[in-house]
Amino acid sequence: MSLNTIPFDIDVQMFLRLLIAVVLGALVGYERERGRVHGLTTAASLWVTAAIGLAVGVGMVLMSVATAVLVFVLLRFGPRPRLKASPEEGE
Repeated sequence: MSLNTIPFDIDVQMFLRLLIAVVLGALVGYERERGRVHGLTTAASLWVTAAIGLAVGVGMVLMSVATAVLVFVLLRFGPRPRLKASPEEGE
């Protein structure tokens, strides 16, 4: 009697999906790189990374890769918040 009831080819496919999810999550996390963890951008990055992992898990690999690349580009080159020069400027 075998302990593993899942066929080997499905095990390999699941492992590859897991590996892809890890690589894509690392791509998004690479840009964030824990220098300062706060704000909406960090929260959104966590949510989108979870969504990418779920999408890979259900087999939407191409869409997950495209999403991860778009998120990376947006986080890397997207608009940055300006620092206020004086207290009066913020109001």
